[in-house]
Amino acid sequence: MTIAALIVAAGRGTRAGGETPKQYRALGNKTVIYHTIMNLLAHDDISKIRVAIHADDVALFHDATRNIDDARLVGHIIGGASRSETVRLGLESISAEYVLIHDGARPLLPIETLTRVIDQVQITGAAFCALPITDAIWAVDDGQATTAQPRDTFWRAQTPQAFETAKILAAHRATDTPADDDVAIARRAGMDVDVVLGSERNIKITHAGDFALAEKLLRE
Repeated sequence: MTIAALIVAAGRGTRAGGETPKQYRALGNKTVIYHTIMNLLAHDDISKIRVAIHADDVALFHDATRNIDDARLVGHIIGGASRSETVRLGLESISAEYVLIHDGARPLLPIETLTRVIDQVQITGAAFCALPITDAIWAVDDGQATTAQPRDTFWRAQTPQAFETAKILAAHRATDTPADDDVAIARRAGMDVDVVLGSERNIKITHAGDFALAEKLLRE
């Protein structure tokens, strides 16, 4: 049984502001991508990590990872024109029974959350972490509330999202329609996907203000 991780870090991160892509910006005294990689390396069951990056970021990636002395970090691949294409290319470069697909901009993944995903994927073949929504949910049209939604059926998806590698690769190859995440690709292919509890700490850095929150969480 082998488990690999694919970190998706080929995006530009324009909503986070700044000239440098968010995954290479500082968080504490390291970069965002450094923390993301190290959180995955903290789990002994992960046998290899591949990082999908943008073609313009090769020097940034090498600079961010030059102090990581772990043979399980097997290098990078160049991503595609979309997230889905990037994931497919990454999956095609991986040889493992299971794969965890993780956002490069989630640098605070707790080991407990990672363990829950790894344990569940080995039982059912597909699993991801998420958080139940506790706020009221409304559909909004042109700035006006329209229809209340039943919040007990909605969860906020996080990563990692884990699958049997062969099945999720086949699912990606079978579609050319964009999807929000890899669970959507899996469901489109008819796969059942289990949900395990995520963590409020496992934030995705998206906007400029998220860096301040991430810095606060890093210090805790």
